[in-house]
Amino acid sequence: PRIGAGSFRTYEYVMAVTTRARSVSHRGTIKSSSRNGPRSSSFASNVDFRICVAVLILVTIASKCGDALAPTLADLKPLLLLALNANDLHLALTAGRTLVLPYFVVGVARRLLEDPAYYLLGWRYGERGVSWLDDLMPGTAAGFRRSEHWFRRFATLAVALEPGAAVCLLAGTSRMSPGWFATVNVIGTVTRVAAIRFVGRVAAGRVNAALHVLAEFRTAATAVTAVVSAATAAPLAFGMVRWIRGKSIGV
Repeated sequence: PRIGAGSFRTYEYVMAVTTRARSVSHRGTIKSSSRNGPRSSSFASNVDFRICVAVLILVTIASKCGDALAPTLADLKPLLLLALNANDLHLALTAGRTLVLPYFVVGVARRLLEDPAYYLLGWRYGERGVSWLDDLMPGTAAGFRRSEHWFRRFATLAVALEPGAAVCLLAGTSRMSPGWFATVNVIGTVTRVAAIRFVGRVAAGRVNAALHVLAEFRTAATAVTAVVSAATAAPLAFGMVRWIRGKSIGV
């Protein structure tokens, strides 16, 4: 049968409205996905998720080992201590016992090591990734929530000054440019390491006195720090067991 001009115009209008509705729905899905991550409940089985989490677990274990052995390594193996955990305290303690180039190479590389993994988790999985990661590393989500308000106002400054787990996750979930994130992160880290070395060298007398005390009571001090590190690592150990068994992240 032939279609009249009025009916044809009505058909065109209906098709246009349908196409527009589908387009709006598609854009909404993309926007939701960028913040909350993939819809599939089994996304934790994805290879990139497992690689990122494995890197973070290994880095955290190394950090705990560095904390446990700090009284011994700070004096005898300063670069090994920085390779395990280049936190502010360890950087200050080793500033006067290392050459400039190895100090910066090891210290900066170690401090930057886990940041891309947190950033990728935030970028790829959004807030759902933060929730799953909190099951493995309790406290991750709490730090994320505390930092969220300030990050929205001072994103670049936060990445430059304090690129910890929460800030790097927020940089990913907010879709900060990867190039800009990397640039600000590296510049901020190098600047911070340089500042700590300067302070450590200026206060070399006090630092050496502290190291002398640690050397005198090295065994006892190492035993104490080992116990403390083991206690703080317990939540991670339980999270790892749950993760391996697949009970907490649905794999």
